[in-house]
Amino acid sequence: MPGTGTIEGRVQNARTGEYLENARLWVEGTGLGAFTETAGTFRLPNVSPGAVRLRALYTGLPVQDAEVAVTASRTVRRDARPGTSLGHVWTSQPN
Repeated sequence: MPGTGTIEGRVQNARTGEYLENARLWVEGTGLGAFTETAGTFRLPNVSPGAVRLRALYTGLPVQDAEVAVTASRTVRRDARPGTSLGHVWTSQPN
């Protein structure tokens, strides 16, 4: 969709190193959501530009939140590693 961006990344359990299949991710306050694939990957297209809150849920681990800056016609990458003793860790990587 013109004028929108994409968020993509992977979800990995920090304790086990396992990539998490069927973790649920969604952009808060919108109807946009996805589940991770076998390799823990996800892709959320058609995200309106601006600051959005990305949330992640996996059974047995706390819900995670990350603020993501989305730019039109660009893809931003956010990886999540739930299960760390330091809380929730989200990383950003360049395209």
